[in-house]
Amino acid sequence: MSSIGTVEARPHNATRSSLGTLATRFALYPLTIITSIIVARMLGPADRGVYAFVLLFGSSLLPLATFGAGAGVVYLVSSGKFDPHRVFLTSCLLGLAMGGLCAGVVGACIKAHIFGSVVTALPYALLLPLLLVLPLQGLDFMVNRIAIGTNWFSLMNWSMIAKPILNAVFLLIAVGILRRGVDGAVVAICAAAVVSALGTLGISLRRFHPIIAIDRSFLRECFSYGVRGWWGDLALRANLRLDQFLLGLIGKSAQLGLYAVAVNLTELLWVIPDSIGPVLFNRIASAGNTEEQRGHLLALIHRVLFLLTLLVALALGFFAPFILRITVGSKYVGAAGALQLLLLGTLLMVTTKTLTKYFGGTGKPLKSSIPQVIGAIASAALYVILIPRIGIAGAAIASSIGYAATAVVCLYLYTSDVKRGLAELFLVRPTDFSWFYKRLSGAISPVIRGAAS
Repeated sequence: MSSIGTVEARPHNATRSSLGTLATRFALYPLTIITSIIVARMLGPADRGVYAFVLLFGSSLLPLATFGAGAGVVYLVSSGKFDPHRVFLTSCLLGLAMGGLCAGVVGACIKAHIFGSVVTALPYALLLPLLLVLPLQGLDFMVNRIAIGTNWFSLMNWSMIAKPILNAVFLLIAVGILRRGVDGAVVAICAAAVVSALGTLGISLRRFHPIIAIDRSFLRECFSYGVRGWWGDLALRANLRLDQFLLGLIGKSAQLGLYAVAVNLTELLWVIPDSIGPVLFNRIASAGNTEEQRGHLLALIHRVLFLLTLLVALALGFFAPFILRITVGSKYVGAAGALQLLLLGTLLMVTTKTLTKYFGGTGKPLKSSIPQVIGAIASAALYVILIPRIGIAGAAIASSIGYAATAVVCLYLYTSDVKRGLAELFLVRPTDFSWFYKRLSGAISPVIRGAAS
């Protein structure tokens, strides 16, 4: 546990970690974007829709199967309550079990034809590998929670480097070279998941040298903490992916293909908050920070993040048709309207992502859940009403309204909790830029000196 305290005692290390994560994401985006463009062009909207639906199994359904235990692991380790060496094996076994549970539920839904025609278009020979890799993805997920809890953000960077490269290599071979279409894309998903999970596990075993024991008290506290926030995570996943899920169930796969491209582009806005978020959570969860310090840090980071994201959103919305045409092709230009409708809600999710780190880091996961549940209820009701009537435009409108409702409730709960005004979160100050510049230059200078030497 001493390693946790060491990291927490060095704010500049945390800054370098978040900026290093951010730099990694930006460095990999060309590869990720190029791969996405090639896959979209090779598959076309219909097969791209099938591919998007299949991705939901690991990206959205699997985290829900942990019942919030992932967040519990991060909180209990980052706060110093449990030694990561003692709980590593417990976390790994939990990830495997939860992945197996998810595979069982998904398999039962497929057999009962609950997922509609999008998934049934795939042969069982491809659906079986998708289910078999879910336990490994669960293991990968929980190992990363341990790493985040110990401020080992280099593993996160490794994962962010390895996964896009693996996905790109396997997708380009299966779809671009072998021309196996959506079947090849599914095989590529499975292959990348297996290699990534085994690589993450191997690296982590060398770092943690885990004690061979199952810590039942850790499991109890993980679920005790996690379940309180699980409802919020459930609602968050509904906000993020229920639109695509419903489009896959009641719409045509081509509609889902267009909409998935729009969603992927708008979610580029979350690069910065998602990079800084884990570090912010650990800084807030640190026992050494006072309430005043936590509030000041969060407000400052939110102001900078919101402004940067707003500028990117304005550019993306204005040039949406042009960006779609020159990237994924003219057959996807129909996604421009949905993309523009999604931008307002996507921008406001930056506020939600930042404020929920405060609630989680101060041991109040229920306050993270309440806004997500309210937003999910609002968006789900609108999905049911609007998607059958106006398709992807309805999904985009409902999604943005749900995001907006979530952010509004987060703002209300935060200002009530810390007794601070909204101005502190949104009105950018000249000192914010100097703060950001000092942290940025302080994080980058050692890297430049090291490269020069």
